[in-house]
Amino acid sequence: MDNQIYAHYLNDPATAPLFGKALLRDVVLTDILGADAGNIAYWRVNNLPAALN
Repeated sequence: MDNQIYAHYLNDPATAPLFGKALLRDVVLTDILGADAGNIAYWRVNNLPAALN
């Protein structure tokens, strides 16, 4: 993710709580899952409506 977006998260009180989630999503999970991170995220988002039922 672009560093400008992280700066926005940190500088805007309304979005500051999202910084940790964005960091986990963009850095930690990508490091753990490697090349499969994009495929897993795509699959999860497309199956989210089914999981909510």
